[in-house]
Amino acid sequence: MQTRFTELVGCRLPFQLAVLGGVGTEALARAVQAAGGLGMVPRQVGVGEPRAGALGKGFLIPYLPDVTEVVDDVRGLRVAEFFWGEPDANLVDAARSAGVLVSWQIGSATEARAAESAGRDLVVAQGVEAGG
Repeated sequence: MQTRFTELVGCRLPFQLAVLGGVGTEALARAVQAAGGLGMVPRQVGVGEPRAGALGKGFLIPYLPDVTEVVDDVRGLRVAEFFWGEPDANLVDAARSAGVLVSWQIGSATEARAAESAGRDLVVAQGVEAGG
């Protein structure tokens, strides 16, 4: 199934694993990746060698490490996703310098416009129940 999302991210099916705060695992992300979706892990989860398919890492802005660590954390992955903070063009540029697409999870139209201005590649619209 081809959609704008699958073409951009490089997966076969238009679904993305939620980053799941601190409970996501590489094994779960790899299973989603193998099934054709975008597998995601939280920042603190290490990722072994990237393989064919789409894999990314999510960052909560209040717990964001130094920007250079973000670049190192996402190198070789497909997507870096940021959430729970103001969209920041400097952060988008830094992540993009590692060769990844930048996603910003938003919860309002105001955040969506700010993410657009910051230069993100895609947005994930979060509902009130925290679902994308």
